[in-house]
Amino acid sequence: MDIATVLVFTFSTAVIVAIPGPSILMIVAAGVAGGRRAALGALFAIIVGDLFLIALVAGGFGAMAELGSATMDWLTAIGGLVLVLLGLWMFRDNRNGGPSRAGVQAYFLGSFFATIASPKSLLFFAAFLPQFIDPTRPVIPQYFILAVLFVLAGTPVGLAYALGSEWLMERGGPFRHIRNHGSRVAGLILIGLGAMGIGRIFL
Repeated sequence: MDIATVLVFTFSTAVIVAIPGPSILMIVAAGVAGGRRAALGALFAIIVGDLFLIALVAGGFGAMAELGSATMDWLTAIGGLVLVLLGLWMFRDNRNGGPSRAGVQAYFLGSFFATIASPKSLLFFAAFLPQFIDPTRPVIPQYFILAVLFVLAGTPVGLAYALGSEWLMERGGPFRHIRNHGSRVAGLILIGLGAMGIGRIFL
């Protein structure tokens, strides 16, 4: 893999990750609601989820992109149901002064499933990564390099969102009230994301 490919991929990854989406929303929600520990847990979960999806693409499961739209909608709905259940778990775990151990686990699981539950995430990697693969060379080592680069480029962006959300929480004001009901706020966000996924089969 030449240096030009590495630079283009790294820059593209940083730009794509910086665009707010469900994963970034989960990091910010976790940071505002539960502080640094929850935000970093959410970030780690998203990294694990992304690596899982990259492994699927490297293993040839990117062919899921050819599934019919009805099948994709049902897969999205199943992922949405998981998010709703995790959101309800978070909502019931509301504690002042930060999340409980169960709440931190819910932040992790919620962020992980928010990353992998939507087939769009898999389709993105299936469409994006092969553009940087040289088919004349061994494929798996190239996917491994891309996975490392993706983590190296995306982690600083995720950390910026995580620490920025914690900074907002520490400023007090209206964010103090969000912190006091942190798990409920994050739970509602998860329920909302899950409901959007479930709604795909009815639209």
